[in-house]
Amino acid sequence: MRIVILRALYFPVLLIVVIWVSYWVMASPSARPAGSYLQIEVVPISGTSVKLDGRGVRAGKIQTQPGPHILTVTKGGFGSESRTVSVSTNQTLYVGIALQPNASNTQNWYVAHPSDQSLAEGIGSHEADYESKTSLQNNPFIGQLPLVYGDGQGGTISIAQGVPLTPGGLPAIYVTAATPSIRQQVLSFIRNHGYDPATMDLVFYGQFNPLDTSGD
Repeated sequence: MRIVILRALYFPVLLIVVIWVSYWVMASPSARPAGSYLQIEVVPISGTSVKLDGRGVRAGKIQTQPGPHILTVTKGGFGSESRTVSVSTNQTLYVGIALQPNASNTQNWYVAHPSDQSLAEGIGSHEADYESKTSLQNNPFIGQLPLVYGDGQGGTISIAQGVPLTPGGLPAIYVTAATPSIRQQVLSFIRNHGYDPATMDLVFYGQFNPLDTSGD
């Protein structure tokens, strides 16, 4: 009788064990399938319409397909904003949008809504952090700046990042270079460190016309 009872319980117990093990395996973060996500944050919080590729979505973390997407954010009394974003495979891309008032009844919106004001400031901080991280990924040379060293002629050369030449672009690299020969020295310096100057926005300034290549 004892053996019969054990055999009768064998398959139900085995099934429970299999289900329990499967649950914990799937619950483990490392076992969950990776995916591409958009982490969307918008302000004003209330009444703002968010559309991804023309489809209404909620702000927050949204799983999506890798590739380009169009995010559109609108609210009455505010200027709408449409942004094209590109998500890589297995990437979580942060996108924060703070709409700006464009009507008389909303011009003091952020003053009257401190929570929205706080969120707008947070979005600005997140965006700056993301742009900085992206800049380093796209051009690791920026992570070594600023640099100051001798030009071999009794002067100094400084290399530092600065404002982008195009809105939303990578930070430009500003270089003091008093002569065309020193400019060539800087280009060689960048190449010797394993980077391609052709992929950078370089701005040379000093006591010469940077558009004059006669001395190159």
